[in-house]
Amino acid sequence: MTYPLSFTPHDEARLWGGERLGRTEDGQPVGERWLFSPVPGRETPVANGRFRGDTVDGFPLLIKLIDTAAPLSIQVHPDDAAARAAGLPCGKNEMWYILESAKEAEITLGLKEARGLEEVRRAVERQALEGLLRTFRTGRNDFFQVDAGQIHGIGAGQFLLEIQQPSDTTYRLYDYGRLDSRGEPRELHVDRALGVARLQPYAPEPIHTLHQEGHLQRRILVRTEDYTVERFTFLDDAHLHLDLTDGPPTMLIPLFSPALLSHHPHYTSTGTLVTQRTRLAPLSPCLLPGGLGPVELAAAKGSVVLGVRSGGS
Repeated sequence: MTYPLSFTPHDEARLWGGERLGRTEDGQPVGERWLFSPVPGRETPVANGRFRGDTVDGFPLLIKLIDTAAPLSIQVHPDDAAARAAGLPCGKNEMWYILESAKEAEITLGLKEARGLEEVRRAVERQALEGLLRTFRTGRNDFFQVDAGQIHGIGAGQFLLEIQQPSDTTYRLYDYGRLDSRGEPRELHVDRALGVARLQPYAPEPIHTLHQEGHLQRRILVRTEDYTVERFTFLDDAHLHLDLTDGPPTMLIPLFSPALLSHHPHYTSTGTLVTQRTRLAPLSPCLLPGGLGPVELAAAKGSVVLGVRSGGS
């Protein structure tokens, strides 16, 4: 696959879903829109070019939008070792990038201070877990790395982009007493959650160096073994130049405004270099395959684009 790839997303109904992403055919709120997925049976197919309808191997990340009208459960995800011990293909590290937040909207990350296992278990049993947890107010362009094992929750009024390992495994610790579609309390997974949880405060991602090239700023936001996320901020109309001749695949995601991608797939028979241009819509990922060669991304003043690579490159 040697051209920029776009994808057909699919929607996931969630009882906590908001209205930004619409509703499913049966009227349920869409809480998640999977923009790119390699999860078996839930892949997002290629939407353009000669590989239209095919699925992509070699980019092992799940990228989704999350829209919340109510808080998600307080939950934990296993790391790779714990997931494989449970017969699962991988754990779940994830990164959140805040697109919009309602006034006073919050997220929950980690404990206020380190606690013992039995103390946390008692708090869960007494419906007192919230008192042990630390919350953070959020705003547009905030970001958070959520390591596997970190107790966390996304509050109401959040619209965010999530970049994660391709796992949908969640262990719920607390769910505000909510009922499922059958009127039954939603299942909790207290033993499994506490078996993988890090009972410690949240440690923010270290701040990486900001580089400025003319009217373009670039900064690594998060670098883990599973993914690297870089932010490109356009201080004025500008062009971003990337060379994928030898590099790994890169997913570009314009956040708030469109961008124009140009690349040169081949020469004509007369030796003229062909230029192919692709408009990238906001929040529509475009995968640049490794070996694509040089590309140029043009965007207007104020634009923000994320570049996502698999692994810590």
